[in-house]
Amino acid sequence: MTEDLKKAFLAEALSMLPIYGWGAELINNIEEQTGYNNIFSSTKDLVTYHLEQNDHHMLNKLEEMESQNLKVREKIKQALLIRFDPHDYAVTKETAKYLMMPKNSDLAVMSLAKSCDQIWVFAGDQSTDFNYYTKRTLLGAVYSASLVFYLKRAEDDNFSYKDLELFIEARIADTLKLGAFKAKIKDKITALFTNCKRT
Repeated sequence: MTEDLKKAFLAEALSMLPIYGWGAELINNIEEQTGYNNIFSSTKDLVTYHLEQNDHHMLNKLEEMESQNLKVREKIKQALLIRFDPHDYAVTKETAKYLMMPKNSDLAVMSLAKSCDQIWVFAGDQSTDFNYYTKRTLLGAVYSASLVFYLKRAEDDNFSYKDLELFIEARIADTLKLGAFKAKIKDKITALFTNCKRT
């Protein structure tokens, strides 16, 4: 029952979010109109739950694509396209504004890290060494750049969802080039140290 109440409260919050934004006023209005009291201890608690539900939604949508045998880069692209759905623009904008506040930086970093990890796990990544952190850091950069692009462009009358898709593809391509470059440098450094040991 508690989970059902949380989902119901969140649904009300998302419908009112464009009016009030994330804050005490939003929670107070929902409690007054619905009688749902003390469901969330704070605004941050509510936003955290929203972000968790976002990840669940993304993963459910991605699992529906499993039969398509998508390549890794395509899986990552689809994950970001799901996350930046144009129908959710108002919610995404208000959530970004909330997370950009200095007092909420811990939640911003934690949620980004969690989302990137779940995307990589879905994409089939099983790395446990330094590559584990490198891949998630690079994806975090792609995610953040795509979010900024989405927030800046989605309100334009001439905005096309295809523009976002092409932007994400370009950022992923840039990241793969960087990854390949880092791999070459790593191989050269390894070879250098190996030769030094032999002399």
